[in-house]
Amino acid sequence: MTPLLTIIVSLLGCFCFYQWEKNRKDAEEVKLLMERTERLEAEKKQKADIEKSIEQGKTHQLVLYALDKLGCRYEEGEGDRIRTVYQGETFLIDANDDCLFINVLDPWWYELPMDGHIEDFARMQKAINRVNSYCGVTILYTINNEEKVFGAHTMKNLVFIPQIPHIDRYLESVFIDCFKAKRDVLAEIEKCKAAETATPPQA
Repeated sequence: MTPLLTIIVSLLGCFCFYQWEKNRKDAEEVKLLMERTERLEAEKKQKADIEKSIEQGKTHQLVLYALDKLGCRYEEGEGDRIRTVYQGETFLIDANDDCLFINVLDPWWYELPMDGHIEDFARMQKAINRVNSYCGVTILYTINNEEKVFGAHTMKNLVFIPQIPHIDRYLESVFIDCFKAKRDVLAEIEKCKAAETATPPQA
């Protein structure tokens, strides 16, 4: 093969490879564009469905909309219960379409064994009562007989309707109130412990 022919064949090979690579990239771009268009259309439809549900006064869907705006992952459980995580804390939300109120629960953030010291239980009870007197949520404790533990929870019942501006921030404020209540109860328990240590037992 002559040098000139070799050069021509090489150039043709390069050209063919260039065209093949260009066609491959173009096909990938078209595929990505189609996938993006389909995704945007699906999101648009989902948003329209959510807005329609909200207009119809569907409380459950309104909660999901607010959680989406906050970037919270969620799971829908049995009935009307929604399980979500906000800043590492698990919250349970009960939202029924027949009701304009929802119930937000921050469960089991403090536990005590039932066969533990009575002083620990008394401190928890005192701390919960004290914080309940001023906080914007309700703190309560329950008993888990299977696990043999007392547990503290935070709960808030609130109206949840489309007319509330920035509904996502409204829900977020409840989460933040739950964090604050939890922090205050734990701080009060430590204060009780410190006060008991500082006060010598009476003879």
